[in-house]
Amino acid sequence: MIKAILILRSKKAFTLIELLIVFTILAALLSVVIPFYYNTVEMTRKKICIAQQKTLFEAAALYELGEMAFLKNIGGQKARLDELVDKGYIKSNRGFECPSSPVQDYDDYQMIFEGNSLVDIECTLRWDEHKWP
Repeated sequence: MIKAILILRSKKAFTLIELLIVFTILAALLSVVIPFYYNTVEMTRKKICIAQQKTLFEAAALYELGEMAFLKNIGGQKARLDELVDKGYIKSNRGFECPSSPVQDYDDYQMIFEGNSLVDIECTLRWDEHKWP
């Protein structure tokens, strides 16, 4: 009788208990990894947004120095981005969208002027989190 049970057991199949244990271990691992993944993704989005603000600020500052003109005199954020693209200070305005934005409308960054000169770039979507010095 014992020999017959051993012969049946040698078919290399998993029992229900073994499968439940494996699924329980996988569920425990996923419950730890998934929140870490989402935190990492959000932190990466924040850093990309800050880097884009810095790049946009530097391109706008170079525009004002090179063209001897003020971006404030150009109406609207999209028109300002288009001017930077047209003059070759940035390649494309498609890259200047906050990664946390649900809509591709290219108006997530607000240029802050003091007098006529550009002094800062702010992310309008998450202004409290996406700041650069």
